[in-house]
Amino acid sequence: MAARIITVVNMKGGVGKTTTVIALAETLAAIDNARVLVIDLDAQASASYSIVGDQILTDLIQSDRTIDAYFESCLVHKQPIRFIDLIQRNASSITHRGQTPLPISLLASSVNLRVTEREIVYALTEKGYGMNAIEGQATKRLGTDIGSISREFDYIILDCAPGISAFTAAAVSLAELVIVPTIPDFLSTYGMQAFVLRVFPELISPTNSRRHSKPHVLISRKKDVKEQHAYHNLLSEHAVRKDSEFCLFKTVIPDNSAMSAAVGKHHKTYLQKYPVPISRHLADLADEVKAVFQ
Repeated sequence: MAARIITVVNMKGGVGKTTTVIALAETLAAIDNARVLVIDLDAQASASYSIVGDQILTDLIQSDRTIDAYFESCLVHKQPIRFIDLIQRNASSITHRGQTPLPISLLASSVNLRVTEREIVYALTEKGYGMNAIEGQATKRLGTDIGSISREFDYIILDCAPGISAFTAAAVSLAELVIVPTIPDFLSTYGMQAFVLRVFPELISPTNSRRHSKPHVLISRKKDVKEQHAYHNLLSEHAVRKDSEFCLFKTVIPDNSAMSAAVGKHHKTYLQKYPVPISRHLADLADEVKAVFQ
């Protein structure tokens, strides 16, 4: 069976996208021993650093085994490279219940990704491509190469940078499930609504027949305060309407120190990284994600 493709995206930064990617990947791997590939499309490379650490990430960048090197080679120089050779296998050192390290692989990012995207836009614009065509080129190339390795994984999770780029457009277009982490406050909710109302419909690929039509909003970093409870209620009420533009996960990820440290701090075991009760929240989220695909 081909891997399920999940894209985590939001136009606004600081809402927990990368934290969601890492936690979901590690939870699926810990609970089900699922083979997970994380593709980092954010130039901050936080997901990459969190999974492999500084030294291995440096080695990957220096050896051009990164997503920006891939796009530059394929789209600018028209020299396709073997997608499988870019993937860092056995990338995680975290164990669960005394077992071997979690079966997580990584296609890393680097700070060069933003520069690479500008070079791609410049090079293809000179050849007469418009932005839609450039996004189409990125989507076609990435989709073909993901398809070539998808049977080696159970899940492929793509972490997107804030805002919308050609790479984000490709990730959204290829996904079967789009997750939009959102803090239940005014600015985050407004950014989420801008994405699902205006941007998301434009990124849906008419050729992707496997994709579920609505993005799934995940309440993340929720604090026990009146304002956030109110926005959570508003989102819940809207999500159950027949004409709602999004679905809402029942699981809520609270504002928790363990989750805040999940990206930047390295741990030896899954339960050290996600102690109870946060591990239970993540298990619930994983169950909901799996239910979407059933």
